[in-house]
Amino acid sequence: MQPASWIAASEARYDAAVAAASARVSALLPAAARVLVGEFGAKEVVVFGSFGPAGCPGMHSDVDFLVTNVDAVSALRATAVLSRLLGRDVDIICSERCRPEVWVIARQTGRILYGA
Repeated sequence: MQPASWIAASEARYDAAVAAASARVSALLPAAARVLVGEFGAKEVVVFGSFGPAGCPGMHSDVDFLVTNVDAVSALRATAVLSRLLGRDVDIICSERCRPEVWVIARQTGRILYGA
């Protein structure tokens, strides 16, 4: 195999692995929203960033959630639970305590998984 074709084949395998891993995480997002609502009392769950509609997740991309009605301690606990569920690092941003521009970006670029 020529070096250029070996590189192309290697890149194609990596791209396929990234797509499969991202699809697995994306398929679990509704379950993550159910956990946030059922166990932690979230009234709204928005996924944004790499796993939002305009995102492009990589092999090691984290999953960003904007939630409402979740206190800081519960958000920390939820981060651990969802990291295990999704197999990725998770960031949970509580809308009541975030900067307004973060809320706006998450709402404009994210996908509502639960709530208004």
